[in-house]
Amino acid sequence: MMNLLMVPGFTGSGPGHWQTLWRIGNAEWSCVEQRDWDNPEPDEWAG
Repeated sequence: MMNLLMVPGFTGSGPGHWQTLWRIGNAEWSCVEQRDWDNPEPDEWAG
């Protein structure tokens, strides 16, 4: 088993994006989540 962390690019990865589709097919994979991909808050990332 391989654990993998995906980091989406600008605006995140929507439901049809290849990163989202690959993650759905691989339960051990994770993805970085942000509250608002279009308006990032660096202080939230540091928390």
